[in-house]
Amino acid sequence: MKPQPRRRAVSIPKATGPDPAALTAGQAANASNASNSGNAGNNGGAGGADAPVLKKITIRVPIELAGRARSVWRLESAQPYTPYRSYNELMTDFIEAGVTEAEERLNGGRLLPPTPAGQIPRGRQPQ
Repeated sequence: MKPQPRRRAVSIPKATGPDPAALTAGQAANASNASNSGNAGNNGGAGGADAPVLKKITIRVPIELAGRARSVWRLESAQPYTPYRSYNELMTDFIEAGVTEAEERLNGGRLLPPTPAGQIPRGRQPQ
């Protein structure tokens, strides 16, 4: 029996589009809304009319802090007569509390205007 030749891997071209860092604040906000509009009704509630538009962010924290945060979630979830909150909701509440505290300290308690995506430098701080 003669061996069959290997099939070629399918080549899929990369998507082309504008550089996200070059978007203006208005365009960045519209892009964010458009990308999340399909998820607006996924809260299991009444159609998602009042659901906030969500943005996924990725951060790195020390291993010990991540473990402690999971322990907090486990202990809160084990409390009797406490409504269930997802780990994501708990982390969102912690971030919101930290942002609110910083706004009180730095801006007299007034909400700071949102900084568009792509404006904060990535990676390590230059030395």
